[in-house]
Amino acid sequence: MGYIRFLLAVIVVMAHANATVVPTIGALGAVQVFFVVSGFYMAATYERNYTGKNRAIRFWISRYLRLYPAYAIVLLLTGIASLAFGSGSNMLRIYDYFISPDPKPHFAVWTLLLQDVISVNEREHYLLPVRQAWSISAELAFYALVPALVLARRYALYIALAFFLVKAVLFFQLGQHHAYFPFYSEVGYFILGLWLFYNRSFLTWSRSAAIILAIAFSAYVLFAGPSGWERSTSLRNAILVLATILVLPSCFEHLNGRVSVFLGDLSYGIYIAHFFVIQVLLDLGVITLEGDILQKFGRLIVVVGLSTVIACLIETLVQTRVDRLRRRLTRDKALTKLEVAPAAG
Repeated sequence: MGYIRFLLAVIVVMAHANATVVPTIGALGAVQVFFVVSGFYMAATYERNYTGKNRAIRFWISRYLRLYPAYAIVLLLTGIASLAFGSGSNMLRIYDYFISPDPKPHFAVWTLLLQDVISVNEREHYLLPVRQAWSISAELAFYALVPALVLARRYALYIALAFFLVKAVLFFQLGQHHAYFPFYSEVGYFILGLWLFYNRSFLTWSRSAAIILAIAFSAYVLFAGPSGWERSTSLRNAILVLATILVLPSCFEHLNGRVSVFLGDLSYGIYIAHFFVIQVLLDLGVITLEGDILQKFGRLIVVVGLSTVIACLIETLVQTRVDRLRRRLTRDKALTKLEVAPAAG
């Protein structure tokens, strides 16, 4: 599944860097597919890696420690860039938090919590230095719901449909921001992914079929056209979700090796760093957000390349150490004792 996550991250970069060279599903559609994939993967993680006492708390802490370090590093880099470039072009407005006199959402910025909820207010959304992290904040809210959703997994499909109804009501009554940013407007996608994990057997086929499906899905997300629910493309979004459901189980079973896992880990770093990379390149005059298709392609390569470098550095120098710590902190100590007891005997 890491291949899919990496491709989705690139699609988001295309949108934000004005570097869309093919008619992709767009950033909105890509984020919503991310949520489906996340629901599937988190159900697998919770069931397979967390048992025993306080499993829910250990699961949430572990996921927070997996997401926060990369975010914190990019946040600090953005603060340093704001000092270096001042107001500069600030075309993407990621320096607003550091230079604006407006009241600041300090808690959300420094904890990575509730950014999805405050993003409903456009002024506060533009005061988030790592603006795309609203979706990571939503993910953390989803993770808090996982234990209850696992217990209610028999009804997960109905719960997901109920939340899609909530999303529709929010859209028609309050507008796009209310229907897109808050976790409670997007959680239906996550729950759908969780439901799929527990019902994956009837959609899991051979390795060769998984390869064909992965290639077909990649082509689909690159050429299907904008498919975000909120862009009057709800039918396309439904088709996109169905395509995701069709592909995930086989990819999870057969295409989840080391390379795929590494690409999946990198995808988070690319996603969290790319706004910073674009703004710094703009400040340095290396790129503009104008140009023909060749310039767009070149800009995409540069932004993805530099974001990947930052992601690799974070993953190898920081996150691997944090991962060892979080595994020690969140493993089931009772289970560990049971596992080592036979060897001691």
